[in-house]
Amino acid sequence: MIEIIFISIVILSVLLYIYYEKNKANRGLLKLKQNEENFQKSVKEFEFFTDGAEYFNNKKYEDWNETYKYLIEKINFDFSKAIIEKEFKETIRKYLKYKNNTRKIIDEYNKKFVEKESERIAPLLDEKGIKSDHDQRKSIVCEEDCTLIVAGAGTGKTQTILGKVAYLCLDQKILPEEILLLSFTRKAAQELKTRTNQISNELNVGTFNSVGFSIIGKVSEEKPSTAFGEDGSYQKFINKLFNSKLRSDDDFLSLVIDYFLYYLHPIELYPGYETKDEYYKSLKVGNIFTIKKEKVKSIQEAMIANFLYTYKIDYEYERKYEYKTSNSKYSQYKPDFYLSDYGVYLEHFGIDREGKTHFTKNKEQNEIDSKKYNTDMEVKRNIHLQHKTKLIETYSYEFFEGNWREKLIEKLQKFGVKLEKRSESEILEEIKKGEYIRLITLLICTFLNLMKSCGNSIGDVKNKFEKNKDKRGIAFVKIFEAMYEAYSQYLKDNDEIDFNDMLLQATDYVSENKYTHNYKYIIIDEFQDFSFSKYRLIRAMLEQNPDTKLFCVGDDWQSIYRFSGSDVNLMLNFKEYFGFTKMLMLEKCHRFNNQLAEITNNFILINKHQLKKKLYSDIQAENDSLQIKFKESDEDTKPLRDILEYINGIARKNNAIVSVFLLGRYNFNKPERIDYRCYRFIKVEFLTVHSAKGLTCDYAIILNNETGKYGFPSEFADDPLINVVLGEIDPSPHSEERRLMYVAMTRAKNKVFLLAYQKNKSLFIRELEKRNQPSENIKLCQECGGEMIERTGPYSMFYGCSNFPYCIYKEKKKSV
Repeated sequence: MIEIIFISIVILSVLLYIYYEKNKANRGLLKLKQNEENFQKSVKEFEFFTDGAEYFNNKKYEDWNETYKYLIEKINFDFSKAIIEKEFKETIRKYLKYKNNTRKIIDEYNKKFVEKESERIAPLLDEKGIKSDHDQRKSIVCEEDCTLIVAGAGTGKTQTILGKVAYLCLDQKILPEEILLLSFTRKAAQELKTRTNQISNELNVGTFNSVGFSIIGKVSEEKPSTAFGEDGSYQKFINKLFNSKLRSDDDFLSLVIDYFLYYLHPIELYPGYETKDEYYKSLKVGNIFTIKKEKVKSIQEAMIANFLYTYKIDYEYERKYEYKTSNSKYSQYKPDFYLSDYGVYLEHFGIDREGKTHFTKNKEQNEIDSKKYNTDMEVKRNIHLQHKTKLIETYSYEFFEGNWREKLIEKLQKFGVKLEKRSESEILEEIKKGEYIRLITLLICTFLNLMKSCGNSIGDVKNKFEKNKDKRGIAFVKIFEAMYEAYSQYLKDNDEIDFNDMLLQATDYVSENKYTHNYKYIIIDEFQDFSFSKYRLIRAMLEQNPDTKLFCVGDDWQSIYRFSGSDVNLMLNFKEYFGFTKMLMLEKCHRFNNQLAEITNNFILINKHQLKKKLYSDIQAENDSLQIKFKESDEDTKPLRDILEYINGIARKNNAIVSVFLLGRYNFNKPERIDYRCYRFIKVEFLTVHSAKGLTCDYAIILNNETGKYGFPSEFADDPLINVVLGEIDPSPHSEERRLMYVAMTRAKNKVFLLAYQKNKSLFIRELEKRNQPSENIKLCQECGGEMIERTGPYSMFYGCSNFPYCIYKEKKKSV
């Protein structure tokens, strides 16, 4: 009986389920039938977008999806078994296909469309004299909502922009007044205007500043008064303001002196060198100076020396120890400091609290180095014990714990050393003998531009430094805050605004719809120089008119204007800021040969935080396209004259005038003692690398490839303090300086020469030298990995490490 009841319940449940499902299907069929026309519309509209007539951009898809997304809810059952018309069932299948595989379908369609369209427009571009290759034409016909063209040096950025304008105006029938073409300087904008006049003279071509002024003028009927032009007066004003505060504000003077004495350089307990070779080379080429202009080996030694100077304690740096210690194994001992008035020696030991050193990232190497370093420490201590000389010891960990000055005062007082502090005015006079003030005002300019451009406040910056417990940052921001307040007060008193404020005001007018635009296209040249203040303006314009398309061309490898507020992260993370983006690469170089393309590629790719591309060229090099020439001294002009004579000889042979750029990191790098008139077949022009960007020549000679504050790379151009106001940090050392060198090396069509002082060649020169040497010909040091160099000793030839005297490893040269 129980079994019968159980079976009955099961049968009843099955019947109820079938009934429910049948009713569900019937209800579903009814809803489908009610929406049959809408399903048909959705399919027809999608297929209209893929009929080959136009590019299928993301906005079309999003509008389609928003309109018909509700239909997916109507298919809540297995309609494949439903009894409905075959055509209707096929329509539903197509809708589901388009809904579930949208990106794949659109990408495949656009790929075919772009290929076909790029070939179709070739005659139009040719007719207008616009040279183009296949990749350029693909970029030109791409009609995505946001398009980013990543164009390497010499790949034809300007030609691509001209082609885009011609395509829009002459083929797509876009009115010239519906296009806004932007560049970053008046000169660049004027050149674009001249070039585009062949297509239409009604295009709106300008700079971001001119657009911002125009917006404000139309809304307020009065253009604002700006404090600084584009001629460098901004930096001159900051320098003048800084010096004025030094004279009038004692508290400010104290902050500045403290910064110069103890925070001029970043302090690193873990420098992060990959190898001992890198570490030793940093010691050899590092130009770390005290306030008294003495070159020392480390930042902490410079701080100690500055402290001793501040308290009128006479010292000698690395004076030979008063007793003979040299033997066949060791050279004469030279303690770090000797306090001559007190007969006291001071040794600074670069260890942490556990007595360990951190010269490299390699833990095993650090263990070996730590043992050796501690052995050397004991040897030095024993020397002082043996000869009963007075010794003060300082340690790296005291600097990181922040109490090194207090500790040093205690140690000095134990030996009766008198501490009498110099007046701040006397210290300032010593500081003024160097270039420190100019360097900090440049840093303040960069920091101020980036902070205002990014929309940060002083409070935001202070909080970041305090959160990171960055003592150097905290010391700097105290100076910067005082400068910022004085700067802001000046603008207020004179009823003026700076360019960042002007762009912010223009952005507000657009966001509040006080100003409306009718642009269908915004085209931006040199996008790698974009800043956040400019981004907010363009973003507001796009949000005001969602049908406006954005077309940007740039090369992140050539982003070199951080000091004026540009942030390369806007290009590297373009999609995050602007939404769905089609990114295309221009990698075929039309300017220089395959050899220069390979060399410059390898050089710039050492930077990690950038877009990856690989430039190539069909122009085959006939000889060595990059040469390094050395001079014997700063005054030695012979290598430069030899290069010019070589170029002049080639030009004479070809009976042609060729252009030569002398490229310097700074204006004062210009050679003054050479008469260029004697080289009849060459036109020589000196330019800073920044001013040469966008220009080309036949031959380039890059000057001043030495280490130092004003070397190349410049030691002060990539100060880590500015990371706090950047969108994202590039971990690569000298990242912007490397991009600047890349710009310099990619100006020439034929050949690049690099000129350096043999005894002080830069990091970049050493890299390029190493790349030019076959690895099998390089003998490496077994101790640190440096290069072994053949040397002559008193009795025979031998191999010694290039990092001597820091590395004393050597090998006998085997006789052949």
